[in-house]
Amino acid sequence: MPHDFVLSIAIVWMVILLAVSLVLVIAGPSRLAQILAFDMATVMILGGLLLLALSRRSSFDLDAALMLAIFSFGGTLAATRYYRKGTIFS
Repeated sequence: MPHDFVLSIAIVWMVILLAVSLVLVIAGPSRLAQILAFDMATVMILGGLLLLALSRRSSFDLDAALMLAIFSFGGTLAATRYYRKGTIFS
């Protein structure tokens, strides 16, 4: 029973942090801050998937979290490279 309470608090905290990061994605002070906020949003979604896997006791959500982490890493690299050099591939 105490684990369910802690899990509920963690989910609420993740949703709050996701909302803050999405506000920064939309109205960030600079492009670089928006890229960083988008990366933070994907990390919050990743954490939500991990909490979902914990609550369901299912490994399928862990597979989705792993794929999201891989694509998020590649997307962040591509976005920062485009921000810095103006092109993804050189």
